[in-house]
Amino acid sequence: MNFETINFELKPNGIGIITLNRPEKLNAISFQMEEDLHELLDHLMTNLDCRVVIFGGMGRAFCAGTDLQEGLILNSKKIPVGYEKYHFLNVPEPLKKKMYHQWRISQIYVKMRKISQPIIAIIHGAAAGGGFGFAMAADMRIASEDVKFINASINIGLTGADVGGSYFLPRLIGMSRAAEIL
Repeated sequence: MNFETINFELKPNGIGIITLNRPEKLNAISFQMEEDLHELLDHLMTNLDCRVVIFGGMGRAFCAGTDLQEGLILNSKKIPVGYEKYHFLNVPEPLKKKMYHQWRISQIYVKMRKISQPIIAIIHGAAAGGGFGFAMAADMRIASEDVKFINASINIGLTGADVGGSYFLPRLIGMSRAAEIL
């Protein structure tokens, strides 16, 4: 399988390797990366030749979260993939587009938990926002000594929904410690 923003390799021994491949942007989650991950995770749900997934990032960082420069597109006339099927709430169009985008990203983390293969996140550099979410959604995390886990969405006021952090973090480190971070 070929993707624009991620690499995927299935080794003969059943190990699948996902590598986020936008090193010039610290592997920030673009709209294209979102679609690439959806397509790959959908494929992995039915591909039992892959028995385990190693999930990492190319370059200096694991994943710096959502590409905020692409957020400007949400204010444009461009229609996000699948948006036409999204019907809920009587809200103004710009807000509805943003809500759809938040929902679409959150579905990646749901799919990470749904696939039968265990996911091992190999984390280095920054794991911020959505990257922090990727790390928490994995079944196991192996972090380098230089890693920085950052719950960026709350720090910058982007969202309180935080792509799963408020769900995963208390389950990983306990409610009291998670409350300090969240």
